[in-house]
Amino acid sequence: MTTLLANTRKADITIGGKYRILITAPLVRSLDLHEGDIVNIAFDKGESYLYVMQKAEEVFGRHSGRLYPPYRNASVLCVNSKHIATTILNKIGRKHTAALAVGDIVTLPYLGKAATIIMHHLSPSTPTSIRT
Repeated sequence: MTTLLANTRKADITIGGKYRILITAPLVRSLDLHEGDIVNIAFDKGESYLYVMQKAEEVFGRHSGRLYPPYRNASVLCVNSKHIATTILNKIGRKHTAALAVGDIVTLPYLGKAATIIMHHLSPSTPTSIRT
């Protein structure tokens, strides 16, 4: 017997070519992210977190990790950061692209609201065999 979907979990964070990191609309709403905010990744006690480092109204000039919409009126946001992308890719053992899920939204001391990143690549939904 063959199943059609190996994995039904959709990615919340996608790392694509040229170090582009796409953050989905549900995660954008959960963390109250806006264009111009600066995001960062924190690692603590084996957990990884995505959090807002600075809000857009506090930021002046050019910064790494700054969020922008990929197109007009987009509900998703992107960030181009070679450092963040390569760090995540190295941690999960991938070379170029990755699709990651997010767990709970937590409040961390000194960082505020953050999303727990599940640090393993979501495999593509390819047919799999079931032994009977």
